[in-house]
Amino acid sequence: MKDVFSPFKIKNLNFKNRFIRSATHDWLGNEDGSISERQIALYKDLAIGGTGLIMSGHSCVEFPRGRAGIKQNRIDDDRFIDDYRKMSDIIHENGSLFAVQISHAGAQTNKDAINNLEPIDHNTMDIDDINVLTDAFTKAALRVRLSGADAVCVHMAHGYFLCRTLFSDSNKREDEFGKSIANRSKIALKIIDSVRSAVGKDYPIFVKLNSTGGTGEGHVGIEELVGVSTLLDEHGVDLIEISGGAVGSKDNPIDRLNILKIEDEGYFLERAKVVRKNVSSPMSIVGGIRSLSLMNEIIGSGVADFISLSRPFIREPDLVTRLKNGQEKVSCISCSKCRNFDGIRCVFNK
Repeated sequence: MKDVFSPFKIKNLNFKNRFIRSATHDWLGNEDGSISERQIALYKDLAIGGTGLIMSGHSCVEFPRGRAGIKQNRIDDDRFIDDYRKMSDIIHENGSLFAVQISHAGAQTNKDAINNLEPIDHNTMDIDDINVLTDAFTKAALRVRLSGADAVCVHMAHGYFLCRTLFSDSNKREDEFGKSIANRSKIALKIIDSVRSAVGKDYPIFVKLNSTGGTGEGHVGIEELVGVSTLLDEHGVDLIEISGGAVGSKDNPIDRLNILKIEDEGYFLERAKVVRKNVSSPMSIVGGIRSLSLMNEIIGSGVADFISLSRPFIREPDLVTRLKNGQEKVSCISCSKCRNFDGIRCVFNK
């Protein structure tokens, strides 16, 4: 029976296990957006620890408008390629695969982060600006490939630009990019198709997708989720990671604390089951999964092909090795005190 330690293959990528370190903003980047030595050390430890695939924190495709915050890594210029090449080499030398997540903050930023400019308004931007951002994502994805990373992940979750174009609680457009699911998906699909043309048919493209949470008082509906994920599948996305929530949204699951009992785990699991019935693309699921038994149940039942984790890897970068050696669940208690503007760290690690 398949379990979380069994191998998997996507196109030319051979995964040694089903663990993905989900993209995690670490506040460790240099002020100019380049990758720091502290980040290199962090990713090296994750690779040594046995993680199948390591996803980078989100790197902005346009500067300054696309930046979500200070110390966020950038991939908007060719001068950053060598940074990602160094990261790729370190990760590969230590036995893991590497994907770079690319994003645009859209409206979810502030003027301090974007040099006093006005943030992008996804509801009023015109076709010229849509084309500018499509070009920015496409060039960023090509830089990812040139760096030697194994895949590119397009960020469509957590309230950032593409997330807000997809769902009805935040997309209020009345034109060809609004109202219906098909119309609301047009900008995201335009970007996916453009990225595919640039990186080639054999290079893996992943997507991080909101399944619940919304960007305001509303929530992502099941019909919306199925419609968007089905369209992404049809456009050749190679992996869909099911996530949810947005910064500042009501009852944000990203901020859920004290996940101590197995019945509290996997808070996107029911949504993932619905998506699984409607898409053929490989899937991963993130969100409060803490017990090895649940991980194996998810993989064994085929609900998802990968388990994505974030906070647990902050406390235990060698978590995969620990679980393989008999540890039954992660040590992380989901206190979220690891989120530190001076750099993520677990307060229980001395």
